[in-house]
Amino acid sequence: MKRKISFVLVAFLILLGSAISDISSAVQPNTPAPKKTQVSITVPFAFTGGTFPNFTFEGPFTITGAIEASGTAVMDATVNINFMVYHCIWTLTDANGTITLHEQCEMGSTPVKGRWEIVSGTGDYTNLKGNGSALMPDRGDGLNWELLTGVIFSK
Repeated sequence: MKRKISFVLVAFLILLGSAISDISSAVQPNTPAPKKTQVSITVPFAFTGGTFPNFTFEGPFTITGAIEASGTAVMDATVNINFMVYHCIWTLTDANGTITLHEQCEMGSTPVKGRWEIVSGTGDYTNLKGNGSALMPDRGDGLNWELLTGVIFSK
């Protein structure tokens, strides 16, 4: 009887160890973290339409660093009641696809500062992710400028 209980206990412990090993390997994948690479996105843009609290801006964009790209940028901005916080959705389009980023800017600083994050992409940019900081300096040329710096990576 003791021998039968010992055999059942050993079999149970082996099965339990195997299950823990399977769970452990599922929780800890063997794939390395994506490599993050520096990027700069520059957009001089102008007001193209809208009424409070939703506005649209457009202009050309240039990406340098991790990737090289240029094309057309459209920004849909929603502002709060006192125009101090902007929530923006940027759509950057070139011949290779689109990059969509979300940005939040606080207008109370000089220059205006904010944060951005890539939320989706199409074409060559389908798996692109990234984030960073935003500045909107006054360059004295009558245009609004966005200077986005940060990192991008493929997911």
